[in-house]
Amino acid sequence: MELVQCSDVKEAFLLKKRTPTQQAIAFPFAVFYGVWSALYIASTLRKNTLLHETQLLVLYLAVFLHIVFFLLARWSYRLRCFISFQKTETVSSAETVLVVPVLHKGKAEFCALQHSQTLNAACFVFQKRKFIFNKETKTFERRGSRLEGDYSKYKKQTGLVDGDVKHRQEECGKNVFDIPAPSFIDLFQEHIMSPFFTFQVFCVLLWVLDDYWYNGLFTLFMLVAFEAAMVQQRLTTLMEFRTMEIEHSEIEVRRDGAWVAVRTSELVPGDVGRLLKKKGEDLAAPCDAVLIEGSCVVNEAMISGESTPLAKEACPDEGCFSGAGEDRRHMLFSGTQIVFVGEEECRFCVLRTGFHTVQGSLVRTMVFSSETAGPHNKEALFLILFLTFFAVCAAGYVWAEGVKNPDRKRFKLLVECLLIVTTVIPPELPIEMSLVVNQALATLAAQGIVCTEPFRIPLGGKTKVCCLDKTGTITEETLVFEGVFSEKGRVGEVDEKTERVMGACHELVQVDGEIGGDPMEKELFAAAGWEVAKKDEMLCGNGKRVQIVKRAPFSSSQRRMSALCKDSSGYFVVSKGAPEAVRAFLDTVPEFFDDVFAEHAGKGKRVIAMGMKRISSKKEVDCYLKDGACALCGVEFCGFAVFSAAMKRDSKSAIENLTASGHRVVIVTGDSGLTANHVAREVGLVGAELCVVEKGSRGDGSFVLTGDTEGTVLFSELEEAFPPGPLSVSGDAFSELLSVRRALSFRVLSSAAVLFRCSPKQKEELMVLLKENGVVSLMCGDGTNDVGALKQADVGVALLDGDPDHLPRILAESRKRAAKRVRKEMEEANEKMRRALNLAEAPAQTHQLNTDDVPRLQFGDASVAAAFTSRISTLDSVCNVIREGRSSLVTTAQMFKILALNSVVSAFSMSVLNLDGIRYGDRQSTMAGVLLSASSFFLTRSKSRRKLSRKRPLERIVSPLFILSPILQSAVHFFVLKKTMLCARRFSFTSSANDAEFVPSLMNTAVFISSLYLQVSTVCANYIGHPFKQNITENTRLCSSLAATAVLAVLLSFGAVSELETLFELTKMPMQLRATLLFYGLADIALCYSLENVLKKIE
Repeated sequence: MELVQCSDVKEAFLLKKRTPTQQAIAFPFAVFYGVWSALYIASTLRKNTLLHETQLLVLYLAVFLHIVFFLLARWSYRLRCFISFQKTETVSSAETVLVVPVLHKGKAEFCALQHSQTLNAACFVFQKRKFIFNKETKTFERRGSRLEGDYSKYKKQTGLVDGDVKHRQEECGKNVFDIPAPSFIDLFQEHIMSPFFTFQVFCVLLWVLDDYWYNGLFTLFMLVAFEAAMVQQRLTTLMEFRTMEIEHSEIEVRRDGAWVAVRTSELVPGDVGRLLKKKGEDLAAPCDAVLIEGSCVVNEAMISGESTPLAKEACPDEGCFSGAGEDRRHMLFSGTQIVFVGEEECRFCVLRTGFHTVQGSLVRTMVFSSETAGPHNKEALFLILFLTFFAVCAAGYVWAEGVKNPDRKRFKLLVECLLIVTTVIPPELPIEMSLVVNQALATLAAQGIVCTEPFRIPLGGKTKVCCLDKTGTITEETLVFEGVFSEKGRVGEVDEKTERVMGACHELVQVDGEIGGDPMEKELFAAAGWEVAKKDEMLCGNGKRVQIVKRAPFSSSQRRMSALCKDSSGYFVVSKGAPEAVRAFLDTVPEFFDDVFAEHAGKGKRVIAMGMKRISSKKEVDCYLKDGACALCGVEFCGFAVFSAAMKRDSKSAIENLTASGHRVVIVTGDSGLTANHVAREVGLVGAELCVVEKGSRGDGSFVLTGDTEGTVLFSELEEAFPPGPLSVSGDAFSELLSVRRALSFRVLSSAAVLFRCSPKQKEELMVLLKENGVVSLMCGDGTNDVGALKQADVGVALLDGDPDHLPRILAESRKRAAKRVRKEMEEANEKMRRALNLAEAPAQTHQLNTDDVPRLQFGDASVAAAFTSRISTLDSVCNVIREGRSSLVTTAQMFKILALNSVVSAFSMSVLNLDGIRYGDRQSTMAGVLLSASSFFLTRSKSRRKLSRKRPLERIVSPLFILSPILQSAVHFFVLKKTMLCARRFSFTSSANDAEFVPSLMNTAVFISSLYLQVSTVCANYIGHPFKQNITENTRLCSSLAATAVLAVLLSFGAVSELETLFELTKMPMQLRATLLFYGLADIALCYSLENVLKKIE
């Protein structure tokens, strides 16, 4: 059994600290330093100079290894665990818990293990949540965070006593989001201790030791400036997170048998409170809670992004929580707005507080989730190790040749060999990797898409199957009521029974005089001409009143809803829902039922069947109050309510774009098969030929096939009689296949274009099946009904209800709100600092925040269900996510290819050329680094192409063609460098000592100018533009930087500007050599570009 019971935790270990004599990083080195000191003193007294120098060299090596071990222990939790801790099996002997989260859910932490006297148990805090040891199960778990058990468990709650409150506060902590705000210095210290930064500082030290002061200091300045910018961005983001804390106020809770007012930050699980909303007051749910009495109306846009008001009602006296979506109607979620509270007292029982709430999980996702784009991480490591092997070989060659010269200084030779090895990872690599992520985030934010899990961006580029919800995604959320239809067509004037269904069978609420709720129910209620007199009391058109006694809300599994109502004539039951669900309860099924339903559903309309019956006995009333389904039997059919939903203006073009780019598109909806199939034909997803697969009614595992292949087949026959062409599969048939044979269900899914009558649970199972078969999937739906599917998908895209035409205004308002909140937080922090330092008279500093480039995450902008949330309701957002995912894959691939080429060329330049006495001047190395950094930066700023290509980006960088390309281009570069050297030797060649200071020479001048051509060639040849991104000529900034490098090379080749020759420490060259350099430079560009294009065509 796992030590920690949490889905976000991969593994955990109980640890205790080693004693100083047991620690591998302290004791061995302490012993060595003591022995070395004694030997050093002895050699000094003996005046042994040779031994003295050897001892110093050994000391330097030992200090270096000590620093390396110290840093490795900071970077690797496993090494730190080995060095400083030892595992233990018992909690009583443990001092620390090592918690390793699942991938992309944060970093491993060494959590201090505390032994609480109040709880009489051991506990620790990981990612702001407390885990308490359960002595029975021998595991750490969170307390009071799950909704489980009978309704009566919560209904019987009468409040806590003082002792219980202290115990619960110790268990769950305060109801706050205490996000720390570290100082700039603390964050900067964390950044400079990262592996990349320390490695590059080591490289800078090597450059300085090799007399490249300008180059070393420029590199150091670039690294420090970049890390400082990253730290400032993190600080701003943390400030933004701190503003997400909801404002705390007083609320009444029942403690020690009396109602008392407490701060919402003091609420604990088990508290019983009551909601009191004054007119005009903004009231937010202070925690996750279960309604146990009364009702209210809430707006859950804070967590789901959906702004439709939702009615919440108390949980019933009997039954139990199932853990399904139906439980949500009895729950309040922290941070959601309470827009209306019923006349009766509204009581709730606190379930979760602080970071344990749904809102807290969204904050933790934003704070702790990985921010690394991370495509090809393992392959990138393999590539770097592969290049390191060649660099080590080159360094070994230099060392072997260098030691043959007795006059060469061994220290200088060692520095040069280390520099050759370190060229594998250039200083711009970490910068480029960060820019890939930030560029994608900024581009998506400009398109109204918020991303809470940046590591999923590359997965968008790998997507193969796109599953799309229908209503609100492909079609408009707003439905138009076309009328009530029966055998003779549209009913001109509905009768009283039908009117009763239209006006009383709904979950609508009245807020501030306006009706809120499901758009379809609002249309139906308006068509009835009724009004809401007060809560659950309707005023009919003829002045009569109808009271809703009890509702059985819509259930996605049952596909219907009903209500028990009362008027002056007595009780009656009304019901509406999917035709096949209502049909099962009809007293008499009309002959025209199936034909009328098929006629309208076949046109893409949403068809709702309605039924009603009078109840004459108290027994039937009690039956409905206990179990609504039993009282529905024998309802009278009242007609079909028909609705139409317009296709969104960009749905067809977006789906055509997806299918044309090689993506499989599947419509997954709860609507009927006829309606879904019509929509699929409208958007061009399928043609006239479509085979429908439904579950048979005989209960023997049979399936009904209609369309081109008609008939009833058993499960065993389905594989043999597998229909060709696209399929339309019902949710029940899909579930039946899953339960019998998952392999066949995946084959059916591979041919499916439509899945209809799918419940949220079946949508979730669909995404799990795709993931099991290694298919990268995307799910697009709303953040309320499709929560499970959005979470299970590799790429989840939740659509909000914003108008695409209003996107500039939406983004402007979002930036304004973000700047206002951050400014307020920073002003408060400055005020506290001035008071603490007694500097009240000091003027406040004004901070100008750049909110245009960095996307800001806010509640209401992001859905708790999906990694991507689009603020506008357009299917083109799916294309945008895929487009930026492909762009990140392409940018990363070309980045590593250019890295490979530069590493190989640098290793050659610093080994073979260095042995010939050829080396670059300090100014030359610095300028080459500046030009390369500019090109690398502008590479990441290339924009994606609007139209998705059928050609997919390279998903694996360790492939034969990817490896072959740098090898062939390197051969061309080596040939050009060798020819350049041979040409320069014809005119003059003076071999300088390897350890001598740099002196300008004809050979150095020729090689440096040639290297500028090679730099231009590397970027031009390996730039990946069409069909994924802008062509190189369209990326004006990159084109300008390359043009500047090329012009500089030409000017230096022909000596057109003597000041430049002086600046770059070059010598005059014969005209013949100048022309030769230009020829070989242009030839290198042409050959490499041609080779790369040939390999692309082969690919």
